Amino acid sequence: MNLENIKNIGLPCPACKQLITKDVYEKARSQKRQNALRSLEKAKQNGTKMGKKPTLDFKEVEKLRSKYLKWTEIAKILGVSRSYLSKASSMRGIK
Repeated sequence: MNLENIKNIGLPCPACKQLITKDVYEKARSQKRQNALRSLEKAKQNGTKMGKKPTLDFKEVEKLRSKYLKWTEIAKILGVSRSYLSKASSMRGIK
């Protein structure tokens, strides 16, 4: 049963039609989610790397810090925010 068939059915009350429509939408959403999860699992099995790609080269950060540049200057050079740069660097032990 799809949405077009529901619209053409002569249901006795609007509430009945609304319940059936809601059920069809929920089923479609559930199917989409299952398909997405299957696709992700298949991609992982094929060796596809997931997640955000690294945006910082920490060797470059260390090199710039050794030149006594401020975090703000390094952030501008690398094209990231100062707060992101300092947090990520402190997690790596770069002072």
